[in-house]
Amino acid sequence: MLRYREHLKRYVETVKPGLISYDHYHFLKRSSDGRPNDGNQYFLNMALIRMAAQEAGVPFLNIIQAGDLEKAWRYPSPAEMRWLVYTTLAYGGRGISYFTYWGAPGGLYVDGKPSPLVKPVAALNAEMAKLGPALMQLRSLGVYHTAPLPYGTEAVPASSPAQVAGKGQFVLGLFGKSTTPSAFMIVNHDYEHATEAVLKIGLPGSQLQELDRTTGKWTKSKPLGRDHTMRVQLSPGDGRLFRVMGISRGEENQRGAYRLIGGGGS
Repeated sequence: MLRYREHLKRYVETVKPGLISYDHYHFLKRSSDGRPNDGNQYFLNMALIRMAAQEAGVPFLNIIQAGDLEKAWRYPSPAEMRWLVYTTLAYGGRGISYFTYWGAPGGLYVDGKPSPLVKPVAALNAEMAKLGPALMQLRSLGVYHTAPLPYGTEAVPASSPAQVAGKGQFVLGLFGKSTTPSAFMIVNHDYEHATEAVLKIGLPGSQLQELDRTTGKWTKSKPLGRDHTMRVQLSPGDGRLFRVMGISRGEENQRGAYRLIGGGGS
């Protein structure tokens, strides 16, 4: 890990890229009993790329697995593609590309003919087009996981203004326009089963809005309630983006001193 961090540092210092584009192919052939077989360094790689991009003040793009070109890979399901996209967004990724998109066997298009993944990927692209303008106005301030922690990830710290209060495995990305979080994305780490996330929200404000992925607009504000607990239904591998509004001056002064543990920001 230290060598890869040094490699990224030297690359950025030497090349001075305007964008860091990387790939890491995660979904491997299933085991003999049919269970998923995934790589163990997907989140470690993305965390290191995120760190390098933030230190350099540039965006990063994830080239995600869209086929089984290599013998060791499995052909991703639509839910697994959704998982790849939304985990990237939760980490503050600014772009998605697909390997392979065109030409090679096992990609999205082969000899000009669409594969079964084309329609699900087109639907994901449409969602990203609606999420993009809102996310581009926000800075990635921290990204955390619930237990069991994947390799290279951080647990949600006690100081986080959003906490996962219920069961389930999730990715939690915190965002804001400054150094104070005002929005979050919650992602279902399980790409095979739907689940419900129970969250305790301590972000400044009392009104909750969700970014509507069909319109690109924030939904009508809803009160968080006295206990600031919310329940979010998530399909397999899915993510949803929320923000908290209605900050009083007293609340903003009180919360302004909040600092993330290990979250960073660019």
